[in-house]
Amino acid sequence: MSLLTKDLLASSRSFTAAAPVQREIKWYVTDDEGNETELSATVYVRKKSFATVNTEAKFQANDGVMVARICASIVNEQGQPLFTPEDLMGNSGRELADDEVEHGPICESLGMALLAAIWEVNGLSKKPDPKRSLKKTNSGANSSSQESAAKQ
Repeated sequence: MSLLTKDLLASSRSFTAAAPVQREIKWYVTDDEGNETELSATVYVRKKSFATVNTEAKFQANDGVMVARICASIVNEQGQPLFTPEDLMGNSGRELADDEVEHGPICESLGMALLAAIWEVNGLSKKPDPKRSLKKTNSGANSSSQESAAKQ
C-alpha cells in the first residue's frame, strides 16, 4: 500500500481536469401556435469532482437533485457556475434587480439537453468501465436458484 501524497494523486489521475469540457447541445422550443424550433448552443461542463459534489450539496436541499447538478456542472469557460436555481426554475414572485427580467422556468427540452451533456462528459451515457466494477469473489457457494434446487 502506498502513502497518500499529492504526487500519488497526480500520477494516479485522482485529480480531475481543471478545465471544463466543451459540448454542443440542441433543444426545442414551441411557440404559441405550436410550431417547434430547434436551437443549439455550446456549453461548458465541469467534470464531476469533489468540488461539484460540494456545490450540488449547497443547492440540493432547497432546489432538488437535477437543479443542483446543472448549477454545479454547467459553467463558463473559466469554470464559474453559469446558472442559479432561479435561472433554471424561474424568478417570478420575487423582487428583481434592475438588470433582471422576470421569467419562468427553462423548458424541459433545454433541461434534458443540459443533463445529457453532463452525463456524457462524466461517462454516464456509456457502458460501465469494466476496470471500475467490483471484482467477483468466489465464496465457494453457488447462488443460482436452479442449480441449488437441483442439488436438493
